[in-house]
Order: sequence, then structure tokens, then C-alpha cells
Amino acid sequence: MADLNFKELLEWIPCSTCNYTEWINVGMALKAEGASFSLFDEWSATDPQRYSKKECLSKWFGFNGSGITGGTLVHMAEQNGWARPSKQKNDYFEENGKQYKARMETDDSGYFGNIYFEEVQSDLIVKDEGLLQIEEFFEPDDDKWDPVADLRTYLETVYEPSDIVGYVVTSKRNNKGKLAPFHKGVFNRTAQEIIDDLNKYNDVSKAVGSCDPEAGAWIRINPLNGLGVENSNVVDFRHTLVESDDMELGKQIAIIRKLMLPVVALVYSGGKSIHAVIRVDARTKDEYVKRVNFIYETCEKNGLTLDTQNKNPSRLSRMPGVTRAGHKQFLIDTNFGMDSYESWADWVEEETNSLPDPTVISEYWDNRPAQDPELISGILRQGRKMMIGGASKIGKTSLMIQLALSICNGIPWLGFPCTQKKILYLNFELPEPTFNERLEEICRRKGWDLKEKTQNFHILHLRGVSFESVDVFVDNLCRKFKNSDYGALFIDPIYKINDGDENKAVDVARFTKRLDRITKELHTSLIYVHHFSKGKQSNKDAMDRFSGSGVTARDADVILSLTELKAPYGDTRRAFRMESTLREFKDIEPVNLWFDHPVHTVDEEGKLRNSQFADSDISKREQKLLDFNAGMVCCWENKKYWNNEKKRFEVLRDDLMKWLGKEGKKMPLRSFNRTLKRAMDDGIAGEWVKEEIGENGRSYVIYYLEDEGDEDDE
Repeated sequence: MADLNFKELLEWIPCSTCNYTEWINVGMALKAEGASFSLFDEWSATDPQRYSKKECLSKWFGFNGSGITGGTLVHMAEQNGWARPSKQKNDYFEENGKQYKARMETDDSGYFGNIYFEEVQSDLIVKDEGLLQIEEFFEPDDDKWDPVADLRTYLETVYEPSDIVGYVVTSKRNNKGKLAPFHKGVFNRTAQEIIDDLNKYNDVSKAVGSCDPEAGAWIRINPLNGLGVENSNVVDFRHTLVESDDMELGKQIAIIRKLMLPVVALVYSGGKSIHAVIRVDARTKDEYVKRVNFIYETCEKNGLTLDTQNKNPSRLSRMPGVTRAGHKQFLIDTNFGMDSYESWADWVEEETNSLPDPTVISEYWDNRPAQDPELISGILRQGRKMMIGGASKIGKTSLMIQLALSICNGIPWLGFPCTQKKILYLNFELPEPTFNERLEEICRRKGWDLKEKTQNFHILHLRGVSFESVDVFVDNLCRKFKNSDYGALFIDPIYKINDGDENKAVDVARFTKRLDRITKELHTSLIYVHHFSKGKQSNKDAMDRFSGSGVTARDADVILSLTELKAPYGDTRRAFRMESTLREFKDIEPVNLWFDHPVHTVDEEGKLRNSQFADSDISKREQKLLDFNAGMVCCWENKKYWNNEKKRFEVLRDDLMKWLGKEGKKMPLRSFNRTLKRAMDDGIAGEWVKEEIGENGRSYVIYYLEDEGDEDDE
């Protein structure tokens, strides 16, 4: 705590008011923080009646690390009115029907640093501040104000007659230059004793003591035990203080009334704020903390920004019946809103219940809403989430760029028609020149005009850009592009914005809710890249290949997994199989792809039909046989071979060699027939079928291979 000014703190801890234990604690705290003996000695000397330099020295050298630190000094100073320098400021505001919190970090000088916006994810009670019934605020005229009656009513409302009341009428300018309560004040009188003096003298100053009219006076919100003014001296956790000073007074009152807070007393502070003493009636300290936190959270979400230092139960509030800098600290109202904390909490829960009313399904059919349009035909609808996954360095970004180009131009992607929409691509991975070169090469290889095809392609290069949290990222994204009308938003890769643990379901669930917010607020589809887990993938379902918690895969509406294949024997290109898991459509048939960097193309010839996954346990010989069989399947489809016994084998063999890219090479018919028989035995190929046909008035006998798979489809 080296940034604290201990000499300043000691000015707010009068030695003359400290008991022996408190005096010892101050000394131990100073020594623990590395302060000099002279500071402790000078402070002790301000109480000449008890001061002894010899005793100070004796105690100082006996302080050997008791666990008491500078935090004790801070706490004691705060109890006497010292204010901790603020490091951040919060402000809640509403825009387009949504509630946001702007959090502004400040440095030690008070100058603003970064500003972050976070949406308040909760239904509001104050949904439109324009509909608030704002009261006109005014102070009572001198001839109509009865300060004695104000204080008497306050005491009768907030306290029981036998309750011990704490109050302070002395003041001093604090480190911020503001007049603040000085010393602990009075904490040994009952409410009834003060009321009796008010009735006797009909004068507030004679009943409680005179205060500086520039500073006013303060009174504690909960009864004490008469031994001190710490939180530990509070005997009944009855009330909390709600105070806001960042809006007009009438609006403060209007929000307090709108929230139906169980207000016991409402007091004008004589400054910029209204002080509301709120009924809590907690049975324990823990319950008090929980209830006060809920009150503060509800107030702040509904636009009433509060001073969080007011949460402690021994807090001082403004005393009605005195003046402050020319203004009256007066009692505005008592006992309104809900009659208890419990009834108020139930009311808030009912008011903020976000569940919609159920739909009577029989009434739906006559007023059926239009289905969202398909962005990728048979795969993805507008406003949904799509995840493309695969192992590292297999061309996922290239596939994403091809998809982005297809959507922004309304042209098919891997054979699937796309609706033309403007897109935004968030590139977190590639350097800008590399990304742009890859985009340019894809257009060149496809024969597209680069400028023409990228008119609807918008991009943010964010490699190396960091965000404090995913909430900050989503807030900034939604605010910046709320009116941009993007049909799809690409995030490459998604892990770059996830600030949680991808292996923890609770973190992933929280993260996916932020993704839902993007699709909802921007009315866009979200398409993002994710990576496979480590290890062998061929023995896993496509949905289970992704890294992290299973929530990741279950959340997306569309999952496309890209798994590498063993390319046919002798082919040097990389090959992949794209499999799908779709929520709103029937899963598509697996699509086999060739990847010739940076372009993916569909295997139109079917050469990859029988290819196994690259990490599967299969020998080269077995792979060659599978390639051979795949070639035969492609060659015999819709192909007929004439009745000459030798000719039908030769035609099929020559077609196969051509398909395998070995045109001109002759496979011995004996080897071919042996391999063909093995394919028939394995069920890869069907049997020869003999059929008589007529053509040009003549009859012929033809032979063709029947695909075993055709019978299954029947």
C-alpha cells in the first residue's frame, strides 16, 4: 500500500479519540507498512494527556508482524470521513431500448482512460425514462419548514425509542476539499432521549449540538450498541442507504418511487443527492450483504447509479432539520413503496420475469410468421450460427474466404446456392498483406475480377488487437455495426475472443450467450472457425472432433467438420471430407474436396469416394484397392458394355485406367478380373447383368455391372 499517504490518513484518526487497542493497531500498521517511528511518535503526541515517548519507543520496538497492515488505517480513516481516491467510474444509460453500463477507468490524476460499454443483461422496471413521472423538486419556504418536526419524525420512523442513535455534527475538509464528518460523533444516546430534548427545547442545535451551517450534520441509519460506530457495533441490520448524485433531484425521486423500494425515510441532502433509507430487516450480516447487493444491483440496472461506499450498515446519512451551504436538509417523505424487503423482492422478480407468455398452438397456424431466408441453401438460415472446424493448417481460412466470396456475390459455394448479402470478416489470425494476397489468389484461380467480386466484402484486420473481455468486444461490435445490415459476420478464429476456459462447460455456455447477442442485435448469421482436439479423429463422430467442452459443438446451428483423407495412390494433392450436423435441415451427404492451396474444389469425378481418413489404420495396398474399387463404381454408373466377353472387360479396364490418371497403361486382364472379383465379393461392385435390347430393328445382348448400393436405396 505504498501509494497511500499515511500522514494524511492519520489526520483523520484523532489520537485523543482512540482507545488503547486502537492506538496499538495504528502503530503496528505503520511499522508493517515501513513508516518511520517519528510519524507514530508525532501522531501520539497530539494526545498530550496520555503521551509518553518512552512508551511509544517501547511499543514500537515490540511490533514484530502481527498481521495488521495499512488497511487498518484506511478503515479507521474512512470511519471518520476520509474518502478513498476513485479508480473507476460507472454510468448506466439506455439506448435503443437496451441498458448499457459505461465503465471509465481513471488514473491517479482523475483523467479518463479507456471507456468500456457493457450491456445490462436483464429486463428493466424503468424501461423508458421518458415515461417517468418526474416531480418538481423544491425546498420548503422558511416559514413553512419545521426542522424540529423533521428530525423528530425521522427518529420516530427510523428508530425504536430505546435504540441508540449515532450522529455527527462536527466536520472538516477532507483530502478532496469537501466538508466531511469529523470524529466518530455521538453514539450513546437513545432516540427517545433526543426526541425528549427536541420537545423540551424546540431547537435542533440544543437537542443534538450545533453544526457548521456550511457542512450540515449526519445521522447513522442503524441502531448501535453504544460502544462505538463500527459495523461490529450495529445491533440491528434494519436499513441501507441509497444515494445518487448524478442526475436531477426530481428524477432521482421518480426512479425511487417507480422501483417501489421499501423506503422508510426520504431526505434531501442539501446538495446534489436524495438520501433514501431503505428497509432491509436482515437477520444476519450475511443476509444483510446479500439483500443490500440486490437492492443496489436493481437500482443501478434501472438507471440509478449509487455510491457503493454506502453499503456498510454503520453508514452515515444526512440528518434532516439542519442547513447546509444555504440549503435545507429536510424530510421529503416517509414509509412509501413496498412495506417490507421480502414483498419488494417478490415484486421485482415478477416485474423482471423475462419469460414470454405461452402461445396457443391452434392460433399459430392462421398467423404463421415467415421463416427466415436461407443464406446457404439447405444448410444455414439468416440469423443462425455456423461453425467450420478442422485440424490446424488445413486451409480453414481459405474455405471461409471462398464462402464469404460466395455469399457477397450470390454464387454457389461447393455446389450449394448462396443468397447475396454484404458480409463482414473479422480476421484475427493472418497478417493483413497475407490475407489480402490469399483473397486475390482465390479470385485469380477462379477467373474472377478482384474488384468486382469484393464490393460487398468488408473486413476488419484484428491480428494483435486485444480486448479486455468478450463482453467488451461484443459491446463494441454491436454498437459500431448495429445499422450495417450485414448478412453474415465471419470470425476467424473464434478462440481469439473467448476469455474463458474452453474446457469448462459454464465458461463456454457464457461465451455462446455472447455470440447469441451478436446474431440478435446485428440481425446477422455468425460463421466462425474452430479447431479440432488433439489426437486421432477417424474413430470419432464429426460432432465430437472439436476441441473443448461439448457445449461448443451443441450450441451451433450448423457444424461443418473438415477431416483430411488419404489421397488416392500417386496423387500429391491434399484431400478432405466435409461432414455436417444440421439443426434445421437434413444432414447433407459428405462432400469430398481437393485442396490445391488456397482453393478447395469438389471431387466431381468421385476419386475420393472410398478414401479413408488420413489417420485411419490402413495399408497402402488396401488404399490402392479402395481407389481401384472407387474407380470402377464411377466407370460402371450408367455405362453399358457390349456382349463380346472379352470386349466388356477391356472397355471397363480402359475406362478405369483413364479415371485413375493412368491412361495408356495396360493392366493385364487376369489381374483386372481378379481385382474385380474381389470387389464383387466385398460388395463394392454388383454382378454382371445380361439384358436383351432392340435397336434399329435388331436384337442385341448387353452386359453391365449393377451397383449393389442401388438395391439398398430401393
